[in-house]
Amino acid sequence: MLEEKIFAEGVAQEIKNYLAPEFSDVECTVVEPKKNNNIVLTGVCFHRPGQQADPIIYVEPFYDEVKNGRPKEEAVKEMAKLAEEGMGLKEIPEADKVLAYGKAKEYLCVRIVNTKANQKRLTQMPHQELEDLSLTLALCFPMNDGMENGSMEVTDVLMGIWGMEKEALFQQAWGNMEKRQPPVLQDMAAMFGMADSRNLLAGDGDFLHRPEGEIFVLTIQGMQYGASALACPGVMEKISRIFPEGFYILPSSIHEVLVVPKDGEITPKELGSLVREVNQTEVSSEEVLSDRVYEYDREKGKICQIPESLPKERGMER
Repeated sequence: MLEEKIFAEGVAQEIKNYLAPEFSDVECTVVEPKKNNNIVLTGVCFHRPGQQADPIIYVEPFYDEVKNGRPKEEAVKEMAKLAEEGMGLKEIPEADKVLAYGKAKEYLCVRIVNTKANQKRLTQMPHQELEDLSLTLALCFPMNDGMENGSMEVTDVLMGIWGMEKEALFQQAWGNMEKRQPPVLQDMAAMFGMADSRNLLAGDGDFLHRPEGEIFVLTIQGMQYGASALACPGVMEKISRIFPEGFYILPSSIHEVLVVPKDGEITPKELGSLVREVNQTEVSSEEVLSDRVYEYDREKGKICQIPESLPKERGMER
């Protein structure tokens, strides 16, 4: 972390030399925001007078490239280009009115995080627990091209200012997502153009024929923070009708989960080992959701952890 911070401080001093003349008034500072799973990243923040949203360029990937031989000047030029694009985005609509619930409520959305890894943050946020996970709230603002890349977490303080109850906020958020970011279930092969890409959750469907495929991806439209789809009202019930033999839920990241129909060929213990291996080798620390495997209990109408999938030492491994 110290090396990345020293690198960031150098970038903050040099990068204005590579920005276009219209950005001569920008102020560059090094920041270390705490992200999901208590991960601290190092970035350079670009602030201009009157600018509502300050873009942050995180330095870790650029530092690694420079360390591996990429010319620093080339990396700084790329960061400058990204910063210019960020500062050129349309301003966040209604960003100055988030304190007014009547204006803010249409931007509410639901996210899901690991409870243990975010324990301190959750003490200051309205949330709902789901096994070892927690559902949280955020305001997600559409920016240029309709992309939802401007956001802020909903805290207890903000909820108090609004004068709203937690349950009402979640109800509003789920309603927003149903309209703008509905849940999506697809065969994993469809993501690579190798299978039917239709959303198995679209429409009512008769579910008379089990769809072909071994692994399915559950997320939301747009996929960003899409693992929250597993808690979307009615989704688990609908999936249980698609796969009446039952199914496992593998938390592949905060952006999606995998649905694996039960066929008796692979055990929960093996799936748990697979999830932990992927988390360790393929998923960034900030995007890890859980090291555990779940299933949907139709009788209880709830998601449950599968004990056999857990490691000997319970809890997230990093």
